[in-house]
Amino acid sequence: MHENLYFTKRKVNSVCWASLNPLDSHILLCLMGRPETPGCATLLPASLFVNSHPGIDRPGMLCSFRIPGAWSCAWSLNIKANNCFSTGLSRRVLLTNVVTGHRQSFGTSSDVSAQEFALMAPLLFNGCRSGEIFAIDLRCGNQVKGWKATHLFHDSAVTSVRILQDEQCLMASDMAGKVKLWDLRTTKCIRQYEGHVNE
Repeated sequence: MHENLYFTKRKVNSVCWASLNPLDSHILLCLMGRPETPGCATLLPASLFVNSHPGIDRPGMLCSFRIPGAWSCAWSLNIKANNCFSTGLSRRVLLTNVVTGHRQSFGTSSDVSAQEFALMAPLLFNGCRSGEIFAIDLRCGNQVKGWKATHLFHDSAVTSVRILQDEQCLMASDMAGKVKLWDLRTTKCIRQYEGHVNE
């Protein structure tokens, strides 16, 4: 990254792979704000990070969105949220369409520190500082009651969520070092992986 033209001294809160169509690849970065510069989510072409052709002019930034206070981000490959990404903020989730600029905001009771879209089901899973894990049903608008589809709980702040096994299970880790495998059909923990000490 030290040779990259887009190297930043700002803290990267979250990063994920993104693609607007099957022929291109991008990287979605959540950058923390500073007093003089608001936080933002930036979509960069992955070609910026390849040193195969030194000296060739790099393409410019695809797009940047002012999103202060973003803790996490996730790119959607779900057809129900095509060309969309999500950012986890302080007490809310912001869903943004990069093509139209349309945004939906969902209020939460805690800061959202981890996110992942399901591929087949129209769901966005979110892990919170409070230890709560919930899914947003993407078919519901933010004004409709019942947009929270699933509730799971850890004893400390959730740092990572990953959907596994045909979207029937979810793996989550937390600040206490616990890693749990959840059955999304029964909403029960089916396995806890012991021995982890790193947050």
